[in-house]
Amino acid sequence: MKKTIIILLIFLSNAFFINAQIATKMNTKPAYIEIAKFKLKADISDKQFLEAEIAVRNGMIKSQKGFISREISKDNEGNWLMDLRFETKSDMDAWFVVLKQDPNMKILGSMIDFQSMRMEFFTKQI
Repeated sequence: MKKTIIILLIFLSNAFFINAQIATKMNTKPAYIEIAKFKLKADISDKQFLEAEIAVRNGMIKSQKGFISREISKDNEGNWLMDLRFETKSDMDAWFVVLKQDPNMKILGSMIDFQSMRMEFFTKQI
């Protein structure tokens, strides 16, 4: 019985160690993150904005070097949150130059109340 318990404990500790190593390897990819919080202009519907967001995602950004993801969320008070991720700050900076030429981004940008916008930038740690 003691041998069985010892073997089981060894097995479980090895499984835990292996899972920890896998999780660490999965989370080591770098990312530079922009978080933007904003409201839409009063005459813009959620549907219009989300359609414009889909157009942005299907446009120039998807082939942009270092692009990882772009997520949009909304709270119950009409605040929107955009989480944009690139592999490096320089990749994101390059996107900021390109987006000025992206017709889909121009449409999307015209829907945002920039007086309400707050942007923050982060570097992923783990």
